Amino acid sequence: GMDGFQLTSWLRSARARVWRPTIAAVFGQHVDRLTAEAQAAGNIARVQKLKTAINDSRELLEIIQTDPLATATLAAATAAREVNPATFSCNTDLLGSSIRAGNGAGVGRRELPKEVTNKLKQWIFEHIEHPYPTEAEKFQLMKDTAMDLQQLDNWVINARVRIWRPMVCSVFFECLDAWMAKAKAEGDDHTETKLTSARSNHHMQVDMVLGDAEATATLKEKAAESTAALYDSSVRTRRYTQPPRKPQPPKRKKDTQSAEDGEWEPQKRRRKATVSEDGESSGTE
Repeated sequence: GMDGFQLTSWLRSARARVWRPTIAAVFGQHVDRLTAEAQAAGNIARVQKLKTAINDSRELLEIIQTDPLATATLAAATAAREVNPATFSCNTDLLGSSIRAGNGAGVGRRELPKEVTNKLKQWIFEHIEHPYPTEAEKFQLMKDTAMDLQQLDNWVINARVRIWRPMVCSVFFECLDAWMAKAKAEGDDHTETKLTSARSNHHMQVDMVLGDAEATATLKEKAAESTAALYDSSVRTRRYTQPPRKPQPPKRKKDTQSAEDGEWEPQKRRRKATVSEDGESSGTE
């Protein structure tokens, strides 16, 4: 019951969500072997093609189809028709909810599920000294998050600007006074000038923080605290996302009727005059 436009949109989305991550993961399984074979044969063009093939799905498919082992791996993935993060596939369940919530054309930066962003942030904090993933690490992240290469590269670049760089700069300014005092005490004018220039240059701040053992240890402590905060937030989210209870109607208090005179108790409490023992009223007439 789909029209041509719906079918085209679905196929485009399926290629981005399922097909491309699968062939990229298969390529990641065999890229080291293929590179070693090309280097042993002295085929420099083949080595260069293997390095740049991850950016082009057609080249990936061409390389896989020309290699019997990679072709067998891809055939096994197609026959299985399932996603297995432990071997070569990717976890598309994390991505499916976002695509269903969006327009079906892909996952934008603001549409990533919290599980995906937590995984990516955890990787940044675990590699706080050098948050630049290798090709193998990119493949693994693509498997875990169901993102394609362009989405992953864009996210990591933005994370270095928004998460990693501010954390490194905060450590730099925490250590700046101690470094300046040490440079003045030793009469090191060069270091003092360098520290002054680094106030407005984040590249110099990164180099100085990573070049100092104590500052690097402080940076790792901050990263560990951020990782623990991610875990705590995920635990709280799972704990408090329970379905709301249905409101119960308030219980009505039943009025008890007096057995003596048949008068309701609330009415007896509201009487202004009391009846004496001989039956005369004590109220004023």
